[in-house]
Amino acid sequence: MKLELKRLAPYLPYGLNVIEEEIGEKFQVAGFNVSNNEFLIHDNIEGSIEEYSVNLLKPILRPLSDLTKEIEVNGEKFVPAFRTQLHLDKSLPLLHHGRILLENRIITNTISYSDMQFLISLHFDVFNLIENNLAIDINTLNK
Repeated sequence: MKLELKRLAPYLPYGLNVIEEEIGEKFQVAGFNVSNNEFLIHDNIEGSIEEYSVNLLKPILRPLSDLTKEIEVNGEKFVPAFRTQLHLDKSLPLLHHGRILLENRIITNTISYSDMQFLISLHFDVFNLIENNLAIDINTLNK
């Protein structure tokens, strides 16, 4: 699996952040150049837009295991699963081919569009990019 626009595009309207692992610098994505397969990012110093190869940067995402944990977004603390129709318990949820699995048991066959959009807006890794080493788990970064 490689990092492709079809897996990045849903996050772009929600202020996706990426990191250059070698130097640990974070950037906010402004767009994506399809012809060159490059991120368009805001330069943190000058405020200009720069192009970076998709191979140099990794998106910063939340693992699905955070669905049942309290997270903080824009100063508000909440448990994401309680704001969806997924009705998950405290077990570790996994998304697999459009299904929510809990301990290898299907909880729901489908995820509503609004729930999926909600998960993406909070930068949840709905495409298993972290597991495939194509994204960074937000919980592993120094805060």
